[in-house]
Amino acid sequence: MSQSSAVVVTGVSSGIGRTTAERFAMRGCRVFGTVRSVAKTKPLSGVELIEMDVRDDESVSPSRFGSPLPRSKG
Repeated sequence: MSQSSAVVVTGVSSGIGRTTAERFAMRGCRVFGTVRSVAKTKPLSGVELIEMDVRDDESVSPSRFGSPLPRSKG
């Protein structure tokens, strides 16, 4: 298992992003995968899909998720 317990992978609807998310999930990580459209994306086992367009500032704003993102203590 990876030393990281959670990862975020962008572009998991296809290609390198999808393969990367699948591999992290197989290694036991908690995986959050971003896609532009959850409705158009085939589900991935072990990957929580999050609708987000990294080209759109509003789409990636922490306020969109209801609370500030936690800061690393390291």
